[in-house]
Amino acid sequence: MRMIDDVRTFVDESPLPEESLLVEYQASEDSAERALFYRDREYFRHYWERGWLKLDFEHGQPCIRATHFVGLMPVRSGEKHHLLMVAPKGCSFDSPNNPLGLLRFLELAAIADGGESIPEPQGFSGKLGRNAFVAILAGYYGQLLQDLCRRDYRNYFKVREEDLNGRVKGRIHTTRHIRNALHGREHRIPCRWEEFSPDNWDNRILLGAIRRLEETAKFLSPEASRYIKSKFLGLEPWFSSVQEVSIRSPDFSKAQLWRTSRYYRRALDWARLILQGFARPVAGGAASPLILDANDIFEQFAKIVTRGAINSTGEHSWEFCVPTLKLFQGSKSDRIPDLGVRSHQTIVAVGDAKYKDILEQSVSSDALGDLQNVIVPKISSSDWNQLYVYLRLASATHGFFVVPFWNPTGKHAELITTPNFEVSPLDHPVTRGVKVAVLGLNLLRPLHQVRREAVPLLARWLKGLIP
Repeated sequence: MRMIDDVRTFVDESPLPEESLLVEYQASEDSAERALFYRDREYFRHYWERGWLKLDFEHGQPCIRATHFVGLMPVRSGEKHHLLMVAPKGCSFDSPNNPLGLLRFLELAAIADGGESIPEPQGFSGKLGRNAFVAILAGYYGQLLQDLCRRDYRNYFKVREEDLNGRVKGRIHTTRHIRNALHGREHRIPCRWEEFSPDNWDNRILLGAIRRLEETAKFLSPEASRYIKSKFLGLEPWFSSVQEVSIRSPDFSKAQLWRTSRYYRRALDWARLILQGFARPVAGGAASPLILDANDIFEQFAKIVTRGAINSTGEHSWEFCVPTLKLFQGSKSDRIPDLGVRSHQTIVAVGDAKYKDILEQSVSSDALGDLQNVIVPKISSSDWNQLYVYLRLASATHGFFVVPFWNPTGKHAELITTPNFEVSPLDHPVTRGVKVAVLGLNLLRPLHQVRREAVPLLARWLKGLIP
């Protein structure tokens, strides 16, 4: 009773923490802080109404719980500004000198976006929080820009207007030229022309993201600030002729180079994330959140692995697809699995990526690395029933799930083929038996190696080489 009274007194008198940390699908581990979050839940309304947070119960007490949306969520209470960071699940294994879970998550996001691995942060360490998040993100963005400048930095047409002395360039502005002549300035010829220039909207946006990160670094620890500045050394000569402007959301529609350059496309994707997510609070408003959908990122990574497996099977007629399966005639509520393999018009295999469905259930940090005994049993009966229906509707012979697990010393990828349906989804189970598997991807190992090892596992199983 005394402890409950102490918590109530603490909640009544204490302000919301200036900076707080939650891990995916967890509430605060501190009972007093849980009570503070719930007391001030109205400040978080924008986030839990959008599903980025959720109102829930922990040990019988109401609380605010994180979901699968990872990143920074600014909160304003009166004249005070607060920051809530939702960390990836793998951060349960992080230490001050090794932010492994955060690094791997941003690497997963980069690969899912079509990019490459994120380099290990050298010269920076610090406890998990805003400092580490911004520093690692800045490190990857700096790498993208270094690659872009080295391999595909481009100029683009820019419209210019100027009064030229006694010479013509481009098109003459006739009305203004007549006006000049009437005032004795006929030697001044107003012209309009286009020229190649690095001062285009693509480069302006990229430069704007650099400046936003540098501004954000001022509010971080000195170590994080120095690390972020070091990531952009050597880029100034490339952007010295680019005009610095305040970037707004409509300005992204003015960019052109991303249409023909994958380097610009990836860099602009991350620039958008940075510019929209690192806005500083201003009077009368609040900063924008910086949010990554971990469920969507994992699904994209599962698609990359599946495509790689299809390409490595040697079956030239096989292709990746997202099949649409009709359950009722004339119904608009079609079934759409995440993953599919098609040969001509025949569905060979159907799969689903499971991320939030696994984490929504209570899984302790110690158990996150046990794929066989903990993660696979978290695949619910309704998910297995859904896969059964998919196989039945598609007449496919292979069904699989792709799930995450977190084991810093475990295998990069594992394939479990022990599940079997008691009754085959197909009409002829003897001649057309169904094979079922669960592919686990270890999100605490280097992701390029995870992809490299998962692809042949899935490919061999699809070809029937793994029973």
